[in-house]
Amino acid sequence: MSALAAEAFRPGFTSDLLASVESTRRAVDAFSARTRASARKQFSSHEDAVSKQRGILRTLMEVDVPRERKAAHEEDREHRELMAQREAMWHEAKEIGKRVREDLPRELEQLRKNEAREKVRAEIAMSKKLEADEAKMVTINDLTRGVLHYKTLGLDFERNEQNHTRLIFTQIDPSNPSKKFAFTISVNEDNEYEIYDIFPLMRPSHFTELLAELNGPEEDNQDSFRRFLLGMRKEFQHLCS
Repeated sequence: MSALAAEAFRPGFTSDLLASVESTRRAVDAFSARTRASARKQFSSHEDAVSKQRGILRTLMEVDVPRERKAAHEEDREHRELMAQREAMWHEAKEIGKRVREDLPRELEQLRKNEAREKVRAEIAMSKKLEADEAKMVTINDLTRGVLHYKTLGLDFERNEQNHTRLIFTQIDPSNPSKKFAFTISVNEDNEYEIYDIFPLMRPSHFTELLAELNGPEEDNQDSFRRFLLGMRKEFQHLCS
């Protein structure tokens, strides 16, 4: 019999062995229980994490999908609007081209007619103006020749820098027969006579009526000038009274 077998049959050995085995078994059971509990805790924590991740993903999908759909819808709407604008612009350009083809020749023809009509009117107006200017100049020249006949009666004339005629009267003031009374006469842009640079000064009311008669319709311009000169002489005489 071996020493171990002999030791096994030693009194008290069996109970000690059983106690050791029991202690070991309880330690193993406790360790096993702790391991299972830790595993269950870790598994539960993992499931919670996975559940949270799934929840986050569902939330993101619920948020992003409508956003993407909205963005796609907005992009589609903008595209439709752009196409509609292009379509409208194309129709407008087509309509403009049609109007140009149809209306432009007619408008150009009307413009040509209007231009020709205005040209005729301008030529007529220019012709009338030239005739009026010639008539005025003839009248002034007639007046110049007639003035020569009045020099002995105290009427003289001269030309100023603007080539206007200045009429000079003497023999008006009885107290000073050589005193000069004068005014300048010209033709304005409206083909009417006007006088200025009157000396001595005279109120416009004194000669307005005479000037209006001179610019009025008169067949005998020479006679109207004679009346105008006599009228101005009388007005100068009134200044001396």
